[in-house]
This record gives sequence, structure tokens and C-alpha cells, in this order.
Amino acid sequence: MPPPAATPPAGVVRFYRYDSGGASFREEVLAGLARAPKCLPAEHRADETGVRILAAIRALDEYFPASAGLALMNANAQSIAALLGPETELIGFGAGDAAPTRVLLESLQPSLYIPVDLDEPELRASVERVAVNFPRLNVCALAGDFTRPIVLPEFIGVPVRRRAVYCADAILGEREPDAARALLENTRDLLRPGGILLGGVALKKDPDAMRTAYDDAGGLAAKYNFNLLERINRELNGDFRADRFRYTVTCDAGGGCIEMHLESMDTQTVHVAGQTFSFDAGEPVRTAVACAYEIEEFRALAASAGFHPLDVWTDAQGNFALHALLAL
Repeated sequence: MPPPAATPPAGVVRFYRYDSGGASFREEVLAGLARAPKCLPAEHRADETGVRILAAIRALDEYFPASAGLALMNANAQSIAALLGPETELIGFGAGDAAPTRVLLESLQPSLYIPVDLDEPELRASVERVAVNFPRLNVCALAGDFTRPIVLPEFIGVPVRRRAVYCADAILGEREPDAARALLENTRDLLRPGGILLGGVALKKDPDAMRTAYDDAGGLAAKYNFNLLERINRELNGDFRADRFRYTVTCDAGGGCIEMHLESMDTQTVHVAGQTFSFDAGEPVRTAVACAYEIEEFRALAASAGFHPLDVWTDAQGNFALHALLAL
């Protein structure tokens, strides 16, 4: 009888923090409220409460980036895994165990998985779920800001032939083009020449359809943005009154860029961290943006950041594209 097959060794899970020197929540909020026009840091909507709201948003039919991204990954995971190849070190920006990420992990079976997210509690929770679902996977989670230059920890003894970064959902689209280019440049440096970026972005479509994705009938998107005011009140001794603001969404005529705002309903004064900020009636505070791109338009943006296009996959409805880009 042939000898029994060896049981693969159990994976190892490690957790690290990386301080990239970025501004704190307090500093970003105060700086944004001092600007003209005012803005608030979008990424800080996802505290513990925000993460739960965002999970509910991702399950909505209106929010096509999540459903289209998952359908696309389900249909093309084997081709994507073949492109990346064996012994890939997979770095994930954003939700560490989002459904498309789980599909990719199953198909690729990377030698090492490094999820990176600023939200440490959610990152720890997602890593625990990954460890349960993939007990043979080596996981090296990093709590840090992937929009800034980061240094990855070493994982000795794991064979790695190539680095790849996967940007879950619409991370690249959830910032203005200049900020997206900066993120692409940081990612290129992290990958080093020969690495591959998998980046999903929404495709341009009818402005009303774009607007609906970020202003759902059930009001979850509004709740997600108002949650930022609650966090400011709780953590920065703020006195925002949500009932004196309204949630608004605008979209440009070409369906290329959505802006989300909390609009002051009257003249008022708000205090945050000991500072005073005045609002005019009708004055908007931008809370987030979401940009969509035609395929060649995004490839040109990526090329300006040091990438060469390899392949692109789109969902059947033409809502979303996943780009494979080679770091030069």
C-alpha cells in the first residue's frame, strides 16, 4: 500500500501594528472642518458601528460594487489565480475576509496572506474568521494605513515567488483621481518590479444608477455617513446634532464621480475638540467620493503611477472591472 499522504502543516497567524506617521483622527477632522469647502475623512466612518452598517450596505442590490465584484471573482477566480501563479504573497487592502477575497484565497492558495487595514478591531475579527476557514494558511495581519507607504514584516521560512496586492471592493474608486494615483504609486513601491496589483473599479454608467448605489431607499448609506458625526461627538467631545443636517448625493453628468455630503439645514455653530466651527444654511460637508472609470481611462491612470496593464475582467452587466496591473 502507498504511504498515507502527509497532512499539510497548520498555518501560523501573526498580528502587527505599523505606524506610518499619518495624521490622527482628531487632526484629520479638525483640518477638514477648517477647510473651505469643509470635508470629513471618509475612511473614519468605519468604526465598530460603521463596519456593521457597511456590511448591510454591501448586501444591498443597489450597491453594485459589492455584488458585481463578487460575481466577477466567482466567474474568473481560476484565471486570476493562474495569472498570479504559485507561491504568491497576497496582500489584501481593506476587508480581510470579504466574500471576493475568500474566493480568491480558495483558488490561489497563496503561500502567505497579509491583510492590511486601519481599523484594528475589525482586522482582528476578520483574521480570526480567515484562520477558521483557511486553517493551513499563513496569515500576517498588519494594522496600518495602506494609503501611506508601509513596510511589511518578514515571514521567515515561507517560499514567495511574487507579491500581489488585491484591493477589495472599490477602494481605488473611493478617492479622487489624484489620491487614487498616490495610492497606486505607494502600491507599486510595495510590490516592487514584477509584482501584480488586482484593483477593482466601477465602470461609468448612468448617473442615476451611480447615485442609487450610494443613496439607497432604506437609508443605510445616510446612516453610514451620519455615524461619522456620532463618532466625532463620542471621541472628540463634539456637539454635532444629526437632526440639523441632511444627507445628499451628487453625481456628475458623465456618471464618473459621486460626492456624498452632510448639508447643514440652517445657520449653526458646532464645537469639536475645543474648537468652534460655523456653518451656513445649505453649506455642505463632504464625507466621501466614489469615482468610476472607463477601462482605458483607468489604465492610463495606472500607467502614470508605474504600472503596465496585463488583463481586465468585467461582470456580465458591465458595472465593474477588475484590472490586473504589472508593477514596473
